[in-house]
Amino acid sequence: MAGVLEEALSRILRLDAALTVAGRTDAGVHATGQVAHLDVPGPVWESTGPSLVRRLAGVLPGDIRVPSVGLAPEGFDARFGALYRRYEYRVSDAPWGAAPLRRADTLAWPRRLDLAAMQRASEVLVGEHDFAAYCRRREGATTIRALQELSWRRDGDVLTASVRADAFCHQMVRSLVGALLAVAIVDVVRRYWRERSVGAWMQVLPVFWALVPTIVLVLMSLIRPYAAARYVIPSVPAFYLLIAGLLVRYLASTLRVAVAAVLLVPLLLVDQRHVTTDGIEDWSELTACIAANSVPGDRLVTAASHRSALDYYWSDRRELSSVEPLSPPEPLGQVRRLYESRTKSYAALLSVFFEDTSGSIWFVDRLARGRLGVLGLAFDEDVGARFEVVDPWYFEGDLTLTRLDPVGGDRPRGDAPCDTVPTPADMIPG
Repeated sequence: MAGVLEEALSRILRLDAALTVAGRTDAGVHATGQVAHLDVPGPVWESTGPSLVRRLAGVLPGDIRVPSVGLAPEGFDARFGALYRRYEYRVSDAPWGAAPLRRADTLAWPRRLDLAAMQRASEVLVGEHDFAAYCRRREGATTIRALQELSWRRDGDVLTASVRADAFCHQMVRSLVGALLAVAIVDVVRRYWRERSVGAWMQVLPVFWALVPTIVLVLMSLIRPYAAARYVIPSVPAFYLLIAGLLVRYLASTLRVAVAAVLLVPLLLVDQRHVTTDGIEDWSELTACIAANSVPGDRLVTAASHRSALDYYWSDRRELSSVEPLSPPEPLGQVRRLYESRTKSYAALLSVFFEDTSGSIWFVDRLARGRLGVLGLAFDEDVGARFEVVDPWYFEGDLTLTRLDPVGGDRPRGDAPCDTVPTPADMIPG
């Protein structure tokens, strides 16, 4: 807006106009009382001042208007002379959305909002605080602000937030409003829980459905911390959830929940096959076994698909700090210490093993194919010429652990006990 106004002023006043404004607004915010000042030579003001408002209206676009222009007192500064900045944020919770003529400046909210709950939460935020949680950080800028007013009023189906402060940081107002809308949702759910009536639950069920994907991922992160990454786009389960959400979007509340539950069943069943066959994968005990039987200088290699599981449990065991990976960490600051990304084929795996045969290498794989891969290492002549493959350890969830010791090293397999499972039937000589 300032750039457009400066261009118009430069055209009318025939000088290089440089505005100083009271404040800048975020994208999509409409200013109705913006104040700005401009230094103009006396003769220019005398000749153009009386007609400046009319002439600006003729050159400015329709969404920018200057209602008045006047001489400022000596020493006036539009930016530093402002006593406060004030915003209004409009939210419509009408079932039909925002009024057509106000849709550009009104947020449509699909559920009834609790004005009292939002007002109570707003009172806590008033005063001088560090609003870092509600601001987009900028280099060298402070996030401490003095919030002078944060109040709500309702006019029919429209709630209006009035927010006043000495200054605002980037995107602070919309973040405050978003947090207060979340408070209103929680309060609605709490009220329905107290009522415990069928009619009340029918209204709140869509809110729970909207939170289902988040709840599922949180539960997964507690049960299988390493598996949540499988549900990040562009994974197949993520696309499945997206399509399922689109399919049930326009169904009635009760039918929506029923169909959603049915659609989630195959997703859980399909994923479960890939996660375990005999139970939850016991990555914790596997890392404990390595920690109990490793010596300084050991190295570890595994497929990239197992990296998140190992990373999660590896950090809990200080004894494993001496076990080194076979490749340096990946860029982007991510901790990816425990895998070698070149193990997508057997030949590539061998090339990794043979780069340095001076020390022992721990090797991890899973499922029947992984067990057969370990068996293949034991009978591979090229491997046998360089390493002795020790008898594997087997863990819950089809996990297999072995170690490749340099030929002639005479290192024992390891005396420390491990919580293993019996040798699978397909690994017993028949």
